[in-house]
Amino acid sequence: MSNKGVSLYVHIPYCRRKCRYCDFASFAGRGDTAQAYAKRVVDELLQYKDEGLTARTVFFGGGTPSEVDTDVIKTIVNGIKESFVWAPVEATIECNPCSATLQKLTEYRAMGFDRVSIGVQSFDEAVLKTIGRVHDSREAMDCIKNARLAGFKNVSIDLMFSIPGQTAEMLTESAELAAELGVDHVSVYSLILEEGTPLTEAVDRGELETVGEDEDRLMYGSVCELLAKKGYKRYEVSNFAKDGFESKHNMAYWQRLDYIGVGSAAHSCYMEERYSNPVTIEGYISSDKVGRHAEDRVSLTDTDILEETVMLGLRTAAGVNVKRLTEKLSDKGQARLTDVINKLVNECLLSCDGDVIRATDKGLDVLNRVILEIVSAF
Repeated sequence: MSNKGVSLYVHIPYCRRKCRYCDFASFAGRGDTAQAYAKRVVDELLQYKDEGLTARTVFFGGGTPSEVDTDVIKTIVNGIKESFVWAPVEATIECNPCSATLQKLTEYRAMGFDRVSIGVQSFDEAVLKTIGRVHDSREAMDCIKNARLAGFKNVSIDLMFSIPGQTAEMLTESAELAAELGVDHVSVYSLILEEGTPLTEAVDRGELETVGEDEDRLMYGSVCELLAKKGYKRYEVSNFAKDGFESKHNMAYWQRLDYIGVGSAAHSCYMEERYSNPVTIEGYISSDKVGRHAEDRVSLTDTDILEETVMLGLRTAAGVNVKRLTEKLSDKGQARLTDVINKLVNECLLSCDGDVIRATDKGLDVLNRVILEIVSAF
């Protein structure tokens, strides 16, 4: 039996109320199904029991894992331990400030979670109201403090920018407060207006004005500068960490390591095959087409793997080792790739350090273009 390490993602699709921007697979007011859902997740985990896999990293996301009773989370944790070797170098649980009480956080720590990711989004009350968050800034600050009291030595928060009505100063003030509160990791995401969400509909009606591209770039540059001054290293386009606090689970995605997702709407990339589960709670609980038996599946080609390696790797400060690309290319393909890389280096969009290429700051601003030019050589 093998003892292969994988990253394990568990989707908890429950939330108290959908935020105005949210297009994720999350559902409010469905807590009555949580026990049956947990049982189905445990059943899905059993598909991997005989493969001798070690859960190298674990991440409970959503939705809002802290919205459900802790016994639901514990049932799934026990299910992981039954079907995998539980030896994570990092075990994260996502929380929202309004539902992650000190009692719950303490129980998560006792279950084996050692990292908490808190959906703060902003410490500005007006911004929180615009995006429809349930919590206020005081609850967010209290949640961070409670995470420390519960014994978490690795605390991450999410912040959002490009929100209608938000300014660069509002964003940097939130980032500065996060640093003052001593969080170890900050994820900073630009708002995407998804079709059909209340926020997008408000914009379409002219009730809210979107942030322009120049202001968006100003916000991003300002928060990057502030976090760097506070000792947070940007190790991926949207992620900043103190030394040693980079998300090991997310790095597995960006490095194209095997990961398995369980639960509704969860995606997996395991043994160069991608597959995903039904999106709705009912569809997931009632279906026998989940996990290794999922109907929505695709085997990755060499070209798929090359494109993903570039697309994911160039988002990170670690960059991409060109040898990972050339070993799958013909002589002509290698020559084309070399020409493209040299061109991008001359345009100061890429840097080259031995066999490793990285996007420069200028390159990160036009990263999609950089990626498209490189993959055109494949």
